[in-house]
Amino acid sequence: NKLRNSLNTDIGIKHWLDLRVLALDGNQLTEIGEGIGLLEHLEVLHLRQNELREIPEKVPSGRNGRLRMVSLSSNRLEKFPVGLTEVNKIGFGESAISLREVYLNGNKIQKLPSGVWEESNEDGMNGWLGSIKKLNLAHNAIGAEANENDEANVIDKANVLPKDFLERFGMPNPATGECNKAEGIIVRLEGNPFAEFLKKKWIDDKRKNELEEEEVKRKKESEAEDEEPMDVDE
Repeated sequence: NKLRNSLNTDIGIKHWLDLRVLALDGNQLTEIGEGIGLLEHLEVLHLRQNELREIPEKVPSGRNGRLRMVSLSSNRLEKFPVGLTEVNKIGFGESAISLREVYLNGNKIQKLPSGVWEESNEDGMNGWLGSIKKLNLAHNAIGAEANENDEANVIDKANVLPKDFLERFGMPNPATGECNKAEGIIVRLEGNPFAEFLKKKWIDDKRKNELEEEEVKRKKESEAEDEEPMDVDE
């Protein structure tokens, strides 16, 4: 049987207080309670392939200081879960476990938060998502608000991705949709409207250049044939 509708709101308040892994993938959950944000020992949160449209603001939270991986892929989320930016605000120091992996692919998220992506220093300060090593945002709706007929608007970095995100991860590779600026960090954005536009433009430009090169080659070959001396009968 599958779990449907709301998840028991007493989780984290009355039940499962010492839980380290919560995996409820492949159900039909539409809501979860804020109690999950109180699970101080939680390390892994799996809620993939459900029907979640939003996540409570306090899930996860600073109380989830040991949380290292969150997967909310294949839901119906339209907003980036703000609780993800709170995880590292409590429990700094060498013993703290910072959030390392976030999977949000296959949702309907349109915008990313700003001011949270700066790389963390040795004390875990700076950006609240500064310790991230794997970030999957593929197949969302980032850039959907941009007018596809307005090339400048679609490509304008400030209109699509936050400044601190770009400074750390860079723009996605138009061929793969991956951001490769930060060494050792995987950031995926393929399947988002703006990334697909960049890919289409890259393919069109590449094909245009190939056609131009072919045309230049044909002209050179034609000119070479015209310069060849003609045989003269004696």
